[in-house]
Amino acid sequence: MKSGYSSYFSKTPKKTIRGTAVFMIHGVGGKFKVWSPQITFLNNYGFTVIALNLIGHGGSSKPRDQAAYTFEKMSKDVFAIFDKFMMQKNVIVGHSYGCCFAALLARQKPDYIHGLIMISGGAPIPLGPQLGIFGLPLCCLQCIKCILYREFLSRSFHKPNRNNLCHLTAITVPIFVLKNTLNGQRWDEGGVNFYSLIASPTLLIQGKKDRLISVEEVYFMKNTIKTSSLVLMENVGHMVMLESPDDLNSLIAYFMEEFLDKQSLSMSTESS
Repeated sequence: MKSGYSSYFSKTPKKTIRGTAVFMIHGVGGKFKVWSPQITFLNNYGFTVIALNLIGHGGSSKPRDQAAYTFEKMSKDVFAIFDKFMMQKNVIVGHSYGCCFAALLARQKPDYIHGLIMISGGAPIPLGPQLGIFGLPLCCLQCIKCILYREFLSRSFHKPNRNNLCHLTAITVPIFVLKNTLNGQRWDEGGVNFYSLIASPTLLIQGKKDRLISVEEVYFMKNTIKTSSLVLMENVGHMVMLESPDDLNSLIAYFMEEFLDKQSLSMSTESS
């Protein structure tokens, strides 16, 4: 289903827990399916899950216009989907670039956000385009896209598994979408002053073997968000949800029990 440029996947359990929705936002190159283990897990727990495909990703529209991929444009789509599906209680889960949209929701809609989970999110510093090789003309990138995708695979996973379909399909967007998305990553307000005002209970999750985000960056974020706690995961890289889905599910369950509704969750677990 679509809202604006972006699409989303929504799954409602047979028995919900006090009207709680979990919104899941992937990072650059991802799609809602990277959350598949968490969607199933949360749904079994009784949560409504709304997993987004950002502009250009998954089943979303893929406009050629670079202006469609700015942080501002993507944020508007994210907010439109949140406004459409928000419930009595709402938890936002972001991964990598998706953490920026999750944090923006937590700041701009504090009365509606009851929990924030940021996975591989990095430091509280303003965003600016860091194109690197993606600054090359699109025709050049098309010629080397297989090399670029292999490099992404090797850097995103602690132990890339080329026989694992989840690993191989972690990035499937066209090369022009990658270029436009990276070029649109400009968010001058996203610094220490912004993050320090987040009041929602926040869980930061970071893989110790992440080659894209350092542990030091995440400690910087923890010290900035006063309501946050940090969990470091052993032998895990950037794609936590695909590399260690069961451990991540356990962390999410603990966070939900701690900050939402212990009694309802316990009853749901016992009856399953």
